[in-house]
Amino acid sequence: MDDDDDPKTRDINLDLSLGLPSPEENPPSVQSIPSSSSLPPRPSSAPPPPSQSEQPLNKKIRVEPVSHIDLSQPVNYIYQRELSGWERSWNNREQQLGARWRRYRSTFHHIRQREISSMPPPPTPMLSLPPQPPPTPPPPPRQIPQREISPPFPWAKNLRAKVLDWKNLKELGIEEITGQVKCRQCDMQYEMSYDLQKEFRRVGSFILRHKREFLDRAADVWTNPVYPSCNYCGKQNSARPVIANKKRAINWLFLLLGELIGCCNINQLKYFCKHNEIHRTAAKDRLLFLTYLKLCKQLDPDGPFDREDG
Repeated sequence: MDDDDDPKTRDINLDLSLGLPSPEENPPSVQSIPSSSSLPPRPSSAPPPPSQSEQPLNKKIRVEPVSHIDLSQPVNYIYQRELSGWERSWNNREQQLGARWRRYRSTFHHIRQREISSMPPPPTPMLSLPPQPPPTPPPPPRQIPQREISPPFPWAKNLRAKVLDWKNLKELGIEEITGQVKCRQCDMQYEMSYDLQKEFRRVGSFILRHKREFLDRAADVWTNPVYPSCNYCGKQNSARPVIANKKRAINWLFLLLGELIGCCNINQLKYFCKHNEIHRTAAKDRLLFLTYLKLCKQLDPDGPFDREDG
């Protein structure tokens, strides 16, 4: 059998007849590459959109307004999105349940009101209160125990910061009150006396005339007393009274008649007020004023030397 009659050989010859290049022939010339303008546009190779987790937080979302605005709804209804089917069904269910609850509450309220209105009023309780005890009286003022002492002067009592009254002094025949003074110029210490009746009238009349003007304060002549003149050197305003170191031995009546109580310090004035039931937490001028009133009251218990007297 001839080789040309073989079907495979016939197919190869057919391909060669169609102009296909054979390996023995020279390669054809290279054709020119078409320009980019003649090529069809290539699809854009833009990066894929970022996922939801990669989107920036400050990205603005455009909200399309609703075409039909219902003015009866709140303002935020304009920008509400359209609800899905299950959301609408859920809202309808909530509205139905709310309507049922309102009907139930209204019905229960009316039933309760009818029951309350049909009930008889409760009886008024008759409570018998136990008898109330009488109000507790205020406690009496604190009484400081008075211990008896030996009288330091004939015109003093056997109690601290107390002097005899006018009648007892008259019965005892005491008409002059003496005391020790010391000159600041010549340092001479001697005894000085005051007429009881004359000096007490002078001090008492001064208090009665100016008591309303004092306003519970001592006068200037009491806070800055004028001292007597010295009997030895004749120096004016120099003879100061000698005040004992022990407070129980202070000559209060002598200081009253000479209006020299202002020489005492505040502790000595508080000592006098303490033993005469006087409130002693005050300034010195108030304590001095109260000391003058109390000494005058001790001399004349019936006189107008109370603090409240006008």
